[in-house]
Amino acid sequence: MFRRPDHLIKIFFLLCAAVFCGCAMEDTVFPRTWSVNYSDQLTSTDYEGMDLLITSSAFIPPQEGSTKYIAYVSVGEVSQDSPDFNRFKNSSGILLENPNWDGAWVWNWADQKYKDYLYDEVLPEIAVRFDGFFFDTIDSALYFAPEEDKNQVRSALVDFVQEVRKKYPHHKIILNRGFDVLPFLRDSIDMLMIENMVGGYDFEKEKYQLQCWQDYHRLKRMVEAYDLEIPILALNYAERDDWEAKILSFLFSRRAGMIPAVAPIDLLSFDPDNSYLQELSEERLENLLSQPIHNCLVLYKSSDRPVPSEYEPVILLME
Repeated sequence: MFRRPDHLIKIFFLLCAAVFCGCAMEDTVFPRTWSVNYSDQLTSTDYEGMDLLITSSAFIPPQEGSTKYIAYVSVGEVSQDSPDFNRFKNSSGILLENPNWDGAWVWNWADQKYKDYLYDEVLPEIAVRFDGFFFDTIDSALYFAPEEDKNQVRSALVDFVQEVRKKYPHHKIILNRGFDVLPFLRDSIDMLMIENMVGGYDFEKEKYQLQCWQDYHRLKRMVEAYDLEIPILALNYAERDDWEAKILSFLFSRRAGMIPAVAPIDLLSFDPDNSYLQELSEERLENLLSQPIHNCLVLYKSSDRPVPSEYEPVILLME
């Protein structure tokens, strides 16, 4: 009796699925080590061995190495630092300046001008050099949109990401939050990023702080409700010398099923402990947290933080 080559049929349908959903099969790979750095002073030794680096689109990634380079793209805001800002600054599509970021102007996606600029000019140039796109500030476009335009803005943002997916099937797309559009983009993105999952920053008080327990669980439940099978990156913010906040950020991000990283709020340098903490198991993080550290202060040579009087004179100086 003739036997069907079932394994070949399965492979055929898997390949077809990869083509029709517009995503590469390799996109299921979860990065182990990753970070975000928008500095124009990056050198390869700064991120050696890193699986994934999200950086400025002005960066020129080296050809060698295994690191995947993802370019930052501000979708919901037009940057005043952009050389093309003059094309938009007097447009009716400009809504307001982001109150938390000087020079970042929120765009109304009911006006197609900025979408055409990104799709026709910015992304083709990025795609030649980078492995993917990091779409940021989508929440700004939705949050600040006039009430009468919100549905149109939501549809325009969804259409944009879906069109990018079809045009660049082998480039990775990482979405920063964007919960309002996420239900429509499950098959169009490769990773989701959640900022401030545990370690965050209060812009009004201008200081780092840990998320309150309620906010942590609210975010955790929101992400779990989507039942995503893609990597979820948790970007936490912490002071360079706050070891405890870093451990808590990694431990509770992991417990939420996410892949954590920690960085300074300006995202212009790497946290010196990030790579080390990313290598640690959840058990090891718990052990570090349980160790008494009340009589020891860890300082870095570049730190200008004064030593509180209650600390014992047991200070470890690190690069």
